[in-house]
Amino acid sequence: MNSIEHTPLTDYILDLAKKGNPIIKFSNGNGPVIVLNAGRHGAELASIISAFKLINTLANSNQEIKGLFIFVLYFSLKQLQIILELLMVLI
Repeated sequence: MNSIEHTPLTDYILDLAKKGNPIIKFSNGNGPVIVLNAGRHGAELASIISAFKLINTLANSNQEIKGLFIFVLYFSLKQLQIILELLMVLI
């Protein structure tokens, strides 16, 4: 559970989640479109943690992204609280 990397991007996404369900896009050029939904079910933390890992990996990658990645993150207030508590433990 405590495997969310604490980064400025992670903080930004969690700030967005306090206002609603964030949609994060990575794009560079033409190519396939991939839409990833995470946290669609109320108690589904594993998919959100996995999405954060992939988002941070893409953000830190030196390779060009061909196509479009769209992440739709669904947070319940309980999920958001648990994730924020996990990040506080990691600081």
